[in-house]
Amino acid sequence: MWKGIIPYALDHHVGTVQGVAAVEDAPRHFLARRPAISKHAANVALEGFRVKRAAAFGGATCVSYVAPRSPHPYNETSFACGAGARLADDKVVQASIELPATIFQAAGASAAAAAGGQSFKVQFIVYRNAKLFPLTNTSQHAADKLVTTSVISSRIVDLDEVTTTLEQPVTVQLRMPLYTENATAVYWNSSANGGYGDWETDGCEITGQDGNLSIIHCTHLTDFAILQCIEVWFMRKGFNRD
Repeated sequence: MWKGIIPYALDHHVGTVQGVAAVEDAPRHFLARRPAISKHAANVALEGFRVKRAAAFGGATCVSYVAPRSPHPYNETSFACGAGARLADDKVVQASIELPATIFQAAGASAAAAAGGQSFKVQFIVYRNAKLFPLTNTSQHAADKLVTTSVISSRIVDLDEVTTTLEQPVTVQLRMPLYTENATAVYWNSSANGGYGDWETDGCEITGQDGNLSIIHCTHLTDFAILQCIEVWFMRKGFNRD
């Protein structure tokens, strides 16, 4: 099943809401039959697991590390997630996302009711680039910007509606290939732009910088990336677009 999802999405739905949905709906099916999943492809990888007791949840981290060029850059060592996971000191972070221990508390009684007393299903996905996400006039071309980072996401399956206003933010790290001061932290809103999806900024902000690595705080769960100005890119690289 997994081997066919990515080629299908790339062949038939590049830059469409259907392409993103095809990938992000996969963990729901896998986790319905098993307690944990770990799937890797050339440009997309996902991890997922069940949380049996929300009160005992101590947080979770998912990280994608920079790896040597390979036909299959994602594997068990270059993309790892888990409850209580920590970033490796001897590797270069490409993208990461950290869920706070309070995330289920933020969901509250409504989340427990929605889950019907069953275990929670947590999923993480990393996309090497933003090819599956539609380019829109409002978010990118009109502002002369583009996504320059990987896209990383997390969701609590079936509980998106109760994890949209978190009191303790999710921490995201994204590495830009070239640092520019005009970088903007964005998230993917699949309902925006008449249902075609769009990159938006509310609830997300860059709170720190470590070289090319941006630290971002967001008050909701979804897909995260960074937009950068195309003109500044060309100027920093010493090119003239004209």
